[in-house]
Formats: sequence, C-alpha cells, structure tokens
Amino acid sequence: MKLIYSSVVVLAVGFGALALAACSSSSSSSGNDAGSGADGGSGGEPTVAITSPTANAQITLTPPADTVPIAFAVTNFTLRDANTCNGLPNCGHVHLFVDDTACNGDAGGSYNNFGSMSPLSANLTMCAMVNGPHTAKTELHNDDHSLFKGADGGAVFATVAFTASGG
Repeated sequence: MKLIYSSVVVLAVGFGALALAACSSSSSSSGNDAGSGADGGSGGEPTVAITSPTANAQITLTPPADTVPIAFAVTNFTLRDANTCNGLPNCGHVHLFVDDTACNGDAGGSYNNFGSMSPLSANLTMCAMVNGPHTAKTELHNDDHSLFKGADGGAVFATVAFTASGG
C-alpha cells in the first residue's frame, strides 16, 4: 500500500498544479498530501512530499559517499533550523528516517538526519546493508524536535522506496 502511495505522491509532483490541486483538498495529516515550496503558505494543513528520488528508483552510489539525497517540499509549514522559530506557528524542520528506525544513527538513535533545507542526505552506512531496497520517510517536527501533529493528531509525513547499489 505504501508503494502505491509513494507513486501517487511522485505523480502529483510530476503533473504539477492540476494534480496538486486535487491532492490539496485532502485534510489528512498522515502523509497523504503532496506539498511544494520552502515556507508555509496561508490556510490549509501542513504537508510534506518527497520529490526525489522517485518511487522504486534504482540509485547507483559512488563510494566513499554512501548517501542518497532525499529532496522534499512542504506546504503551510515554515522550515527553519532547530530552535530558531521563536514561537512562530507551523514552524520547524524535517526529520529523515531510513528503513523505519533500522538506519538511524544520531546520538539518540531517533532519526537518520534532520534539517530545514532540501535535500537531506540519507546516510546508508548506518544500515546493516548499504546495497539493496530502502524506504526513506520525511516527517515534520517542531522547533524543539518534538513531532509536529496534524489535525488528526498523527504525524505529517511522506515515504518513498528505492534500491541502492554500488556501495
């Protein structure tokens, strides 16, 4: 099911405004909306979408850098570095997860990478196997790294599956 969803997100981004308009009518905050832009707009629920790599992409890694750039876009959410929102609503950054929590290697082991600028680098050296299938997930987080919750109380996220080789 997630694979089909990932394809829909990519198609929505690929077809531009027509598909985005159809997606923007959804009020789900659990990763079902496509988004674009670097800063929040007016009105509507915040969304995040992965714009690259495309669903089921075959990625050839170039060692020694075993990383994959994960490009994303947001709507109705202002991207800023951690601890710089100064109380601004719908403001924060993106946490990147690879293979759920299997490839997370920060100090607390809670994410693979985070930041306020696209793309984020998915570090596959944190995975048991660099080569093979992986799933990247982008998730909106508040200024203090806490989870940003959508209208339904759930995470606002997007996922994409890809296969890495050459690492």
